[in-house]
Amino acid sequence: GFEYLEHPADILLHAWGTTDREAMGALIESLYGVLTELESIEEVYSYEMEAEGESEDVLIFNTLQEALYAFQAEPYFVGRRVEVLEVERQTGDGTMKGIQMRAWGESFEMGKHVQKNDVKAPTYSNMQIKREKDRVDLYVVVDV
Repeated sequence: GFEYLEHPADILLHAWGTTDREAMGALIESLYGVLTELESIEEVYSYEMEAEGESEDVLIFNTLQEALYAFQAEPYFVGRRVEVLEVERQTGDGTMKGIQMRAWGESFEMGKHVQKNDVKAPTYSNMQIKREKDRVDLYVVVDV
């Protein structure tokens, strides 16, 4: 799942799941929900994305950048549902260092979709990864 939390100037995304995969998928869905109404998006085609990072916070940042790029450049993709296909882990500590995802959605069209917010970029400000026994919570501020 995901929700939006109050932030003085930007938008704080809070996404969660029982695993890293679920939480990362929810995080990307929450980004698309900041851009437009998720209910207006039809699952017309799938779009594959991947990202890497030398640490988990860099990976999260790069993953959000990749999803945002898909929206801002041809084909102006906006996703309704995201599935994380694979998470590559660091040897030794097991932290995430790579991700492969598939999102289902369509190309953004003015008139059909309402542009809610213009997200400029994700930020490292207040980025948090919290893990408990059966839950992973991700917090990321996006600059609007």
